Amino acid sequence: MITNPMDDFDGAAPPDDTVSALASTPIAVPRNFLIAGSWDSTIRCWVFKQTGNTMPISMKIIGEPILGVCWSDECAKECVASENKVNVWDLISDQQMQVASRDASVTTCHWIKYINYGFLTSFLCCI
Repeated sequence: MITNPMDDFDGAAPPDDTVSALASTPIAVPRNFLIAGSWDSTIRCWVFKQTGNTMPISMKIIGEPILGVCWSDECAKECVASENKVNVWDLISDQQMQVASRDASVTTCHWIKYINYGFLTSFLCCI
């Protein structure tokens, strides 16, 4: 018999393979979103309800295993690092655009926010 002493919730519509990256929206954002990148080449977005349950919002197939994810500063866009490229997914328009390509696996991405501007950084796997 499996017990759940922490009263955890299972996420609805999980990926078919290992989750390799997670990012939640900051506290300042009025809705609680979670994005997950997976080895099944998908990025998924859920909203967390106050009950702790999740509701799937959207899913995109990138075509390569996802190694890193982050939110843009206004949390309307997801930044996605995969084996050889970096994509930005605009949740409002549901459009995705490749913004960089690399010769090695892009292992992580981060949105850096300054007072007057923000920018996306990505890092390669160097083995």
